[in-house]
Amino acid sequence: MTVMKYRRKILTQKSYIKYFVNLVDEIGARYEFEIDELGCDSDHVHILLFVSPCYIHHQK
Repeated sequence: MTVMKYRRKILTQKSYIKYFVNLVDEIGARYEFEIDELGCDSDHVHILLFVSPCYIHHQK
């Protein structure tokens, strides 16, 4: 989970939301992520995705 310090209302137009969703889909396809859910509000985004174990950061 990542939380931003400042929230800006940038996803206010449908064209911005559509562009963002397409961008996330392209990145998911490139890195083999399965995007289960994606929800946008004007100042934040919720993304539920499944990631291959080779991309998971391991803590020591």
